[in-house]
Amino acid sequence: MDFGKAYCNLEIQEQWFSQAESGRISHAQLLVSPQGAGALPFALGYAQKVFLSLDPTAGAKMKSLQHPDLFFCFPTASTEQITSDKVESQQFLSSFREFILENPYQELEDWISHIGLQKKQVSINVRDAQFLVKSLSLKSYLGGYKIAIIWMAEYLSEAASNKLLKMIEEPPEKTLFLLLTQDESKILQTIVSRCQTIELKSPSPKQVQEYLTHEFQIEPDLAHKISLESQRDFNLAAKKADNQIVSQGFEEKFIDWVRLAFVAKTKVSALQKLNQWSEEACLWPKEEQKRFLSYCMGVFREALVQNYGLKNISRNPILTEGFAWEKFVGYIDGANIEALLLELNQAHFHIERNANPKIVFLDTSIKMIRHLHMGGKV
Repeated sequence: MDFGKAYCNLEIQEQWFSQAESGRISHAQLLVSPQGAGALPFALGYAQKVFLSLDPTAGAKMKSLQHPDLFFCFPTASTEQITSDKVESQQFLSSFREFILENPYQELEDWISHIGLQKKQVSINVRDAQFLVKSLSLKSYLGGYKIAIIWMAEYLSEAASNKLLKMIEEPPEKTLFLLLTQDESKILQTIVSRCQTIELKSPSPKQVQEYLTHEFQIEPDLAHKISLESQRDFNLAAKKADNQIVSQGFEEKFIDWVRLAFVAKTKVSALQKLNQWSEEACLWPKEEQKRFLSYCMGVFREALVQNYGLKNISRNPILTEGFAWEKFVGYIDGANIEALLLELNQAHFHIERNANPKIVFLDTSIKMIRHLHMGGKV
């Protein structure tokens, strides 16, 4: 993604960039943003502009988030590998870069899931503040600005806030703090008072549509539909777009799997092809295997809902021409839905725990032969 391209708050970006070009840069800026509005890519675009004012190669460095004068702080917690007395943002930096480059509009919940801290209380602790104070006190690597981005600044601990306060009050030359928050009230008031506050607005559906067509190369009609469903939230729109792309890739695989499993009861040749299908599935990346199984569970749930006449709250997830969705729906009912979902869920569980995928998919395929024929008899 080009961090210099904003899809909303264009007037603010233009004014902000103009100040950077003229050298009128406030040393501490607080970006207050609604959920899904994109404070992080907005801040990264500004940091890129500041760096480019002195270094024409900064764009390439920012593309991979490897600029030597850019520092990050963000909420973390201890893990099995990192004890509580050693945890700090820098321990997770490579994961955080990967997380941003995957989708810079993601939220804290996504980050917590990304690093597996769902049951932990996260914070930006005093060791993070100490790292920033030490790093920003040194000369910049390229002779220009040193920039610290504090993502989700409302999670600064009291000790970290107090540690940073003095540097924010009396920053070294050419030092820039960008504090990003969704809840300004949770930040130490003395820090807020020393920052220039910039309030971002949520995107319009039209701006979300532009983002989807540009970043995901989605057809305009589909981008428009997703934009209306996304509640003015770039992150939600990105997830819906990604799911749509994934679903389109899985649809053909699902159809082949179900057709082979259905006819394998009476045709040996189909059983042989089912074995071949399983061999191909075991070559997919692990995450793709898991997403496919989750996709299949979703399709079976939609089929059950439609079979029970609740079409107003369901959708047709299979759009491939030649697949008889209405006929397929008739075979998914109370007689087999529980068994089908249980098998798929168990397959997902075993793949997650590094079981042999060939065995998992073949075993699940064989069980599906029986389960599919259990339905549609009422």
